[in-house]
Amino acid sequence: MQNTKTIVVIGGGPSGMMAASTAARENTNSRVILIEKNSILAKKMSITGGGRCNITNICDTETLIKKIQRNPKFLYSSLYTFTSEMIIDILKNTGLDIKVEDNGRVFPVSNNSKDVIGSFKQYLNLKNIDILLNTNVKDILKTTDNKFIIKIENEKINKEIKSDCVIISTGGLSAKVTGSTGDGYRFAKKLGHSLTENFYPSVVPLKIKEKFTSDLQGISFKNVYVKMFLDNKKIFEDNGDIIFTHFGVSGPVILRASAHIAKKLNTTPKIYIDFFPNEKSFDIFLLDIFKNNINKNLKTVLEGITTQRLVEVMFIKEKVDLNLKIRDITKETRLTVVNFFKNLELTVVDTMGFNPAIATAGGVLVKEVNPSNMESKIVNGLYFTGEVLDVDAYTGGYNLQIAFSTGYVAGLSAARSIL
Repeated sequence: MQNTKTIVVIGGGPSGMMAASTAARENTNSRVILIEKNSILAKKMSITGGGRCNITNICDTETLIKKIQRNPKFLYSSLYTFTSEMIIDILKNTGLDIKVEDNGRVFPVSNNSKDVIGSFKQYLNLKNIDILLNTNVKDILKTTDNKFIIKIENEKINKEIKSDCVIISTGGLSAKVTGSTGDGYRFAKKLGHSLTENFYPSVVPLKIKEKFTSDLQGISFKNVYVKMFLDNKKIFEDNGDIIFTHFGVSGPVILRASAHIAKKLNTTPKIYIDFFPNEKSFDIFLLDIFKNNINKNLKTVLEGITTQRLVEVMFIKEKVDLNLKIRDITKETRLTVVNFFKNLELTVVDTMGFNPAIATAGGVLVKEVNPSNMESKIVNGLYFTGEVLDVDAYTGGYNLQIAFSTGYVAGLSAARSIL
């Protein structure tokens, strides 16, 4: 065992677990050490998809690449090397039942992220993998003999590990409550790598200026149409679900929209919501309803097509008399109602920060990393995976697939480099 080569993976999230398991399988004579600062593996993964874990997306690779907001070309090689079908096959082989939901999103049948994590633990159960939990990496040093010294500490030990390769899979700054504190950035910078100038929360709920949104707190709307403008230029449009909160708006379509303003909040983005996107002429739609309800009041009629609280918000915002009989409504009042439901304007004042964010915009500059194997172009034997890199994508399983793909490629490359 004296000549056994060692690979250290720092970070026990999805990319780190994939890197460790791939390296151990590719080079069975090596020793793989997976270091995690938390008491459990994949803590952040346990809260993804609302606790259900949106594992990946079954869209083709070209479509997936279009969902990546920063540096998509950098990920071509890894995403084509390790596809969504491959991660699904791995998990199925551990006994996990998989289902596909709307827009190609993949979940466990149980709707429980713990089952996905359990499958990964099973996949990690190899003789040549040592898992160190509750363990902090304090420093990484490059030695004169082209090795690494990893200084670690926990309640039981305070020592150094000598390694032939190091894979940094520490994540970014999003979901800080799960231990994402930017350690990987510190390690990368000390080892000579450059970082983006700033880091921003991405795929994150948004704070809204208009106070009436709090009156809709907890109400969700299916398949609304959202447009976002920045400096009067449209930067995003898509259909999806939205939920109003005490601070503003969230939901899948808002999270996607937020990725487009991660670095641009020095100006004021505007959001416009169409609650009835399937009714291209909402005015004609309303006229037809009004004709059949001329003796009813406006409030009763509108509550027949949407929620009571949204109608009440319209009253607060537009000062429309909801007790008006339909037969007494003017064209001007009707068009005010139409504009509210088809073009509700919201002003974005900020994001909700890193804690609720799904991804980090920013990270290790990808120009300093080899896209074909995730190895540093500056330090031989050093690899980066997942969110620590300056890459991020929409919600929908895309960020996890990036983690799996880059983890696989890094683990494979590291293992082969020491054969």
